[in-house]
Amino acid sequence: MTNIGIITYHAAYNFGSMMQAFATQRAVEKLGYRTEIINYRMPMQKEYYKLYRTKYGLHTWLRDIEKLPLQKQRVLRADKFENFITRNMNVGDEINDPEKCSAYMDKFDCVISGSDQIWNKHSLELERSDPKFMNPYLLHGFKGHKVSYASSIGNMTDQELDSIVKEIRTFQHISMREESSATRMSQKLGKAVISVVDPTFLIKKNEWIDYLNLKVINTEPYVLYYTLSDNIKNIKKVTTVVSQFASKRGQRVLRIVPYVNLPIKEKNVIDCIDFGPNEFMKALYNATEVVTDSYHGTILSVNLNKDFYSLCHAGGTEFRKTEILNTLGLSDRIISSANDILNKKYYNIDYYQVDAKLDKLHARSIEYLKDALSDI
Repeated sequence: MTNIGIITYHAAYNFGSMMQAFATQRAVEKLGYRTEIINYRMPMQKEYYKLYRTKYGLHTWLRDIEKLPLQKQRVLRADKFENFITRNMNVGDEINDPEKCSAYMDKFDCVISGSDQIWNKHSLELERSDPKFMNPYLLHGFKGHKVSYASSIGNMTDQELDSIVKEIRTFQHISMREESSATRMSQKLGKAVISVVDPTFLIKKNEWIDYLNLKVINTEPYVLYYTLSDNIKNIKKVTTVVSQFASKRGQRVLRIVPYVNLPIKEKNVIDCIDFGPNEFMKALYNATEVVTDSYHGTILSVNLNKDFYSLCHAGGTEFRKTEILNTLGLSDRIISSANDILNKKYYNIDYYQVDAKLDKLHARSIEYLKDALSDI
């Protein structure tokens, strides 16, 4: 049987990163291949997700110290991420050195690079790392069949892209996660590059429910607020608005805010500090509504057919969310301010049309994978 390696951000203590890695492996295995996620963990990735970071400046260190009262819950959260990897993914031995990682790839007939922002120098993992640490994601030195799936270059400049194009040219099959990224890469390479859906869309709603046992019986109705922001002032404002939104419906709020210690003043808000990947997915699936500024929080809400609002601020990498929402006809779920959820006329999303569009994107993306792997 063909032996396929997958390299991506699988070990970040980030719900979206872990779900896209899980989904990539499941999707490839469903096509009949044996897979292993290459357990490459960059030093700066491990540093970023430490409880108390010492290499990100005084401000970050003091912010981490503020979370000292939450240490027990945060340790439990980290353990749940590691347990999810152990129980749900086939991974090899941990590798931290990029050269050793490149040598390790020789055991595979094919390596799939992607998804997530593994080709983005400004991702959390690579921003402060030497450029050599991106080499394994570019499959540097690997002589076998090279495939990229839904790789993302984020907000890389043209000059920064020029520094990695030589390696990308060695891939037999290339796909990007965003249409705009595919267009830019096509121009750089001088050949057509297609866009495919994020791997989390390769697993359909009912499969997510079955794989992770998402259904919870007799839960009290709640609104889920999930943010990756560390802006305390803004999180307080959004929490207040989401609390008001939920109160009008006689509901409570589950709040997932991994990066700050933020006391709660609203009586109907519950913090979920120790949530791991399983708890997050269950919270998402069983919520009545979701308010989030997260890319994967947004698209997982779509895939699970949730009523949601996606907070998108101007600039940055918000195009990652707006592109897919516009494609699916969900641009009206994009909000620039939390107050919009109070001011807009609320209605439930009709997912019949959305799912029809999503099915076409899903089929196209699976076909790309099949073609890319069939000529190994």
